[in-house]
Amino acid sequence: YETAVGQHACSSNIYINYAKFLIKIDEFENARRKLLKALKADDSNLNILELLFNTGYTLAKNGDSEFNIKETIKIADKLKALENGTFKYSSEYDELRNMVNG
Repeated sequence: YETAVGQHACSSNIYINYAKFLIKIDEFENARRKLLKALKADDSNLNILELLFNTGYTLAKNGDSEFNIKETIKIADKLKALENGTFKYSSEYDELRNMVNG
C-alpha cells in the first residue's frame, strides 16, 4: 500500500483501500490519517466521510482527545448535509456530542 500511495498520491481510492486494511487490523489512528489525506483529494466523497466518521467514533470510544471528537462531529455534520435526511449514525452522533458536553 505504501508504494501505491507514493505512486498515486492524488487517488482517493488508494487511501480508502489502505484505510480499510488498517481498520481490519485495528490501526484506527493510521486509518484516520489516510482518510484525512483522501478527504483532501475528494472532500464530498460519502465513502471517505463514513469511514472517517466510523474511525473517529471508534477512537472516541477508546478515549480519544476532545479535539478529535469535535473533528468527528464536524465530519458527521458534513455527512448529514450531504446525505439529505438519510444520516444513519444518529445515536453515535448523539453519543459523541454527549462526550464533549459532559
